[in-house]
Amino acid sequence: MGPDFVVDSLKTYSQEASFRFVTNGSVDLNRKFSRNLKYTLSADYTTQKDYQQQYYTADITAESYALDDSTHEVPYLPSSYLNRSLSTLM
Repeated sequence: MGPDFVVDSLKTYSQEASFRFVTNGSVDLNRKFSRNLKYTLSADYTTQKDYQQQYYTADITAESYALDDSTHEVPYLPSSYLNRSLSTLM
C-alpha cells in the first residue's frame, strides 16, 4: 500500500452463536446380567461470522498499459474504494 493512502474509517464486526444439548438417564432392563443401562447424550454446534471493513482514499492516478514512450489516453483509477474482508468459521 502506498504512503499516499489514508484510512478514512475502520469497522470491525463479529458475531458468534452456540447451541449445546446434554441429556442423561437410565433404562431399566430387568435382565439377568444387565439390570439397567445408564447413558449420556450431548450435541454441540458453534458458528462465527466476522468481517473488517475499511474505506481508503488517495490521489487520482492513471492506469497505463503502454509499452513505448509516447502519449496515450488512459483510464483513471478510482480515488477512493471500500475494502471488506470476510471470514466465516464453522
